[in-house]
Amino acid sequence: MGSTIFLNYLTMHHPMEETIEFCTSCGRGLGEGSVVFACPNCGAPIARCNRCREQSIPYKCPNCGFEGP
Repeated sequence: MGSTIFLNYLTMHHPMEETIEFCTSCGRGLGEGSVVFACPNCGAPIARCNRCREQSIPYKCPNCGFEGP
């Protein structure tokens, strides 16, 4: 899925009043290598910093509780 289409999907289905600035797993600020993606279960935005992504640290969706690596 192209990034523009993905961002449009997030905006349409989960409007964000604020930009996600912190990692869902560790709470650190997002920087280079970070990603924001839709929860596979409910579509809510999830943010992951580079460190948590590389180390496969689990995340939990704040909306539905889905857990992933």
